[in-house]
Amino acid sequence: MAELYLQHPLFPGTCELDQIDKVFQILGTPKRDQWREGYRLAEKREITFNEYSKKNLQKYLPGIGDEALLAVKNMLKISSQKRGNASDILQTPFFKGANQTPSTQDSILGLGSPSLSIKAPKSIQKRNKSQNQ
Repeated sequence: MAELYLQHPLFPGTCELDQIDKVFQILGTPKRDQWREGYRLAEKREITFNEYSKKNLQKYLPGIGDEALLAVKNMLKISSQKRGNASDILQTPFFKGANQTPSTQDSILGLGSPSLSIKAPKSIQKRNKSQNQ
């Protein structure tokens, strides 16, 4: 969702290890008790993680609304037990406020959705205007 909003990768790694390092640079390096399976695998592969403190995610998603940010945060939790699944995410205020009809493109993109404080790119706005005429 964050990458659709940004229109580029949020964590643009060059390989798996670089990407996980980029994730930790923003979300903070998890403690062992928060991500036991990740640390177990890292030890088997003799990998150690750099220590990073958690950053303000909103800084990396400029202009994102509070409800959308909450949905993104739920999707980015490192622990699979704590991370929201699709059903959980659809119950967040961001998606609860979306129009759930077969024609959801406008609400998903934030066009006309009161719960989203961002604008769709002009190319999408133009495409939608021409489809509605």
